[in-house]
Amino acid sequence: QNSISLIEEKHYKKVTIEKGLYLTAYQEIENDQLDDGTWAKAFTESLGDENLVESTYIKLRTNELMNRFKEQQKIESEENVNKEKMELDRKNKK
Repeated sequence: QNSISLIEEKHYKKVTIEKGLYLTAYQEIENDQLDDGTWAKAFTESLGDENLVESTYIKLRTNELMNRFKEQQKIESEENVNKEKMELDRKNKK
């Protein structure tokens, strides 16, 4: 693959993940399974305006979920690097 294809693929994956996280936040509202702290923050940021609370919640919650996803990706990447290093060390000892 050329570098443009890789960039497009990464962008597509990011957009797809982001859409999924927006959907998750929306479904939390629909299923009345809210993150109470985030809901309180959304209520405060929207100054109690019922017309804005849900959209503010979705924005805030999506950001939280994206940050959690990125942190998990970072941890998995570090674990993979450590596994590769251990494998190289094991091979070098033989």
